[in-house]
Amino acid sequence: MLPDVTISSFQPFATSTTLTCACRICVVEVKGAWSLMPSCATLAAGNMVVLTESSKVIEVRRMILQMFLHVKDNRVVKVTGVEGTPPNHGSLCVKGRFGFNFIHSPERLTTPLIKENGEFRTASWDEALSLVAGRLGEIKAAHGPDSIGVLTSARITNEENYIASKFTRAVLKTNNIDHCARL
Repeated sequence: MLPDVTISSFQPFATSTTLTCACRICVVEVKGAWSLMPSCATLAAGNMVVLTESSKVIEVRRMILQMFLHVKDNRVVKVTGVEGTPPNHGSLCVKGRFGFNFIHSPERLTTPLIKENGEFRTASWDEALSLVAGRLGEIKAAHGPDSIGVLTSARITNEENYIASKFTRAVLKTNNIDHCARL
């Protein structure tokens, strides 16, 4: 269970940003809102409390998309949609049906790597995060927040994408964020 997120400061979207929020797979509950909100298009506000795993959110997500993970020997071997069940009636997008091989890939990174003198070396999480935080701060101070961009992935959870979006806008103070599923 993920903790509630309280937003205490924010940077609003640029006026030129167009919000579409078409898929609604990323719905979250915002305390005080009359309905669930798509996290990809919900502006952060002071003292906003966001619930990503409330019973209401979980129930709605069950109705948004249903799929079966076929597991053999503790490995996902196939993904299929649930036939005859709304809303997808067994249909899945290409990423949903075929995009699972990365789960058990031996090439998947499990520890941070830092590049020094053209070579990668293994690092601790504390060292890697300190390096990234320091470099982002240097870049932001020297070139402004819009010199930084963030790319997220369809291979992480909705909650992780939501947190990346809020981090980009509230901490880095830029709207330069995109997602590979849109490309």
